[in-house]
Amino acid sequence: MQKRFKTVLTGIGLALTKILFITGCNEVACPLNNTIYATYAFYATDENNELQTVQVLDTLTITAAGTDSILINRETGASQLHLPLSHKGETDTLIFTFSNAAGSINRDTVWISKNSSEYFESPDCPTVMFHQITGVRSTHKIIDSIYTENPNIDYNATENFKIVLYTDL
Repeated sequence: MQKRFKTVLTGIGLALTKILFITGCNEVACPLNNTIYATYAFYATDENNELQTVQVLDTLTITAAGTDSILINRETGASQLHLPLSHKGETDTLIFTFSNAAGSINRDTVWISKNSSEYFESPDCPTVMFHQITGVRSTHKIIDSIYTENPNIDYNATENFKIVLYTDL
């Protein structure tokens, strides 16, 4: 009987410890998604020379230059993309590869200059990198121009870049 009583008390003690531990960990509200993405939207000019949102009809693959990282693989019909930026380095270089049904392949290179800073919220939350865009440029095979819409890349999922394509509406 006494052994059974000790077992029950041990079980209750463990349950209380677990409850206290769980409530102690839940006091900090860390973001559920702590990956910071830049948002790219595709545009073309209409007959009035005004920007209109478009979908990329070609198959689009985006790679990070100098790495074997494929960020977007064979995307079709995209009007907007979300891509991470590197944590190190002042410039990210992305290769946009456009291929159509006829087998034609065109590549544009996009260079994004940025300042990165660590963002610390709490000891219980992981550190993330926020970015301040200082410049952007590209080659001009399919991409007519690229503009910085919002230079701050952080938790706010806003459009950061406008990519204007050489396409007719």
